[in-house]
Amino acid sequence: MRHLRFVFYFFGALAVIVLVLRLFMPFQEIWDRWKKIAHRLGVWQTNLILTLLYFLPASQ
Repeated sequence: MRHLRFVFYFFGALAVIVLVLRLFMPFQEIWDRWKKIAHRLGVWQTNLILTLLYFLPASQ
């Protein structure tokens, strides 16, 4: 029963934080920043994987 109360408090606090962020900080700004970060990560990851695929079979 004690753990259940902790779960309710945790998710209740999380819901309050999300609601406060939603009221004072529009999600469009967050979404635009996330798209830029995700694009950079995707480019970096693609370059890394393609480089590994190019050089690893040649070294065997």
